[in-house]
Amino acid sequence: MVRYLIVLCFAENNVFLQKLYCFNASFLNMHRKFPNLTLFLMFAVLTGIAGWASLWQEWLFMPPCSVHQWRQADGAAHAWNYYINPDFFSPEIQNLQTKGDSHALGELPLTYWIAGLISRITGYKVWILRWVSLFFFLSGVGLFGRMTLKITNSFFRAGIVTGALLISPFLMYYAPGYLPDTPALGMILIAVALGFEGVEKENKILISIAFAFAAVSAMTKLTFLLVPFTFLGGLMGLYFFPESGRDTPKQDFLYRNRLFFLSGFFFLVLAVVAFRIWVSQYNQSHGSIYYLAGTRPVWNYTLPEIKGILRGVYYMTNSYASAGLYGLFVLSVLAIIRFRKQIPGMLSAVMLIHALGVLCIFLLWFRMFREHDYYVTCMMTFPLLIILIAAIYTPEAFLQKNRLIKGLLLLLLVFGLYQTRREISNRLKNEPVYHSYLKDTRILMEMQEDWLTRKGFPENARFLCPEDMSPNTLLLGLKRKGYTFSNFGDRINRDTLDKYQHYHQMNYLVLTDSSLYSPLYREYFPVQLLEIKGLLRIYGKN
Repeated sequence: MVRYLIVLCFAENNVFLQKLYCFNASFLNMHRKFPNLTLFLMFAVLTGIAGWASLWQEWLFMPPCSVHQWRQADGAAHAWNYYINPDFFSPEIQNLQTKGDSHALGELPLTYWIAGLISRITGYKVWILRWVSLFFFLSGVGLFGRMTLKITNSFFRAGIVTGALLISPFLMYYAPGYLPDTPALGMILIAVALGFEGVEKENKILISIAFAFAAVSAMTKLTFLLVPFTFLGGLMGLYFFPESGRDTPKQDFLYRNRLFFLSGFFFLVLAVVAFRIWVSQYNQSHGSIYYLAGTRPVWNYTLPEIKGILRGVYYMTNSYASAGLYGLFVLSVLAIIRFRKQIPGMLSAVMLIHALGVLCIFLLWFRMFREHDYYVTCMMTFPLLIILIAAIYTPEAFLQKNRLIKGLLLLLLVFGLYQTRREISNRLKNEPVYHSYLKDTRILMEMQEDWLTRKGFPENARFLCPEDMSPNTLLLGLKRKGYTFSNFGDRINRDTLDKYQHYHQMNYLVLTDSSLYSPLYREYFPVQLLEIKGLLRIYGKN
């Protein structure tokens, strides 16, 4: 297929490109008559192709599974507990830690809460959270594409910019997922699109809503403060260099209302800081120590450790973004260098500040990038910014003179989709070697809500799940609260077992690997009470 497209795009008569130009012109004519319909059609086609390439038809109905399933289970656990208790300000997970209190919080639980409310209407389905996450992501991508179309007046350019977001394997993997990173990306894209619309129409209400979405995004993932701080830097450039900032009506509006924008940024940061303080106090009051409370900066590590982490980052770069996206980014950088004199000083400042912000995030959370690909989500705004600016300021005359560039851009999108499908197909088959229990979760999620109760286990029964790398995975499948620890298997000591039974009434043991049923476990949990499809065993007393 790729070879066929190459022949089409680079054939001497360029028939394919000529048809592409005609299609773009026809679409623009249709857009003038039916603007909303053409926008919807373009976005639906792009999303449909990207969703098919990313195997969404399979992922959308799956429980937490595959890569980082343990972290996905945390989000699913929050949604499950909101289904039981919809109080937004009392988020819970499945595990009991320190004081035996399951309340814990790491980020703004908006998507979890929405999924829990929907479940109360439709009945609990763990995959509802996937659909909620996908909704926020696609809303952001769609509005960002609409903004690009309004700026460039070109469906081709808008399609390239929008497509750039849809050919990153890890973004497309987590878009219909249980983690908050892609919804946070969607929210910040909504904020940017609404902010542009507000400046275009000189509408402060729209701009205020944009600030609200940016605040929600940063509360969901703190690193998304990168985007508003980037534009704050550009705005400060207008403040200190007013003459250079008044060469267009839009920039004149920004300059005249600079105090309004600065106030908006101040309240945005104040809201995020207040939320983080509440999160810290909430976790402390409930004795929760699970969620990451700090950074992992580069200066905490020795040179050999830094080299090892960089090697891990190198091996994971294939999942961050496909070669198609890398190609689009490189071409965009070349276009910006070629036409740099046409780019306003404000946008040049924005690009520089954004690049420095990405570097700071990488250095501050350095250790986490070795194996946690979702930490890169906020950094994906940088290549997107570069691609957007290149799409806006590359002259049409240059593209008309160098027609093969359009064919190359299209090929990069197609190749990106191909690589995304290959990468996500591998993730679909993923069964980590060291955590064999992961493959059991799909079966556990099918258990009915009162299944264990009908088997004679009390409603308040608590289970010890020592194999679980996450404090939520197996307990979420069992739909119970309980105590887990970071995969200590049979290496637990007698004092700890005494504490679990005395303080937490932990009278049941769950194992997926019967070889871990050590003499010490046998002493405390002497009887096998239940076996589930040969994959899960529950032990206890008579």
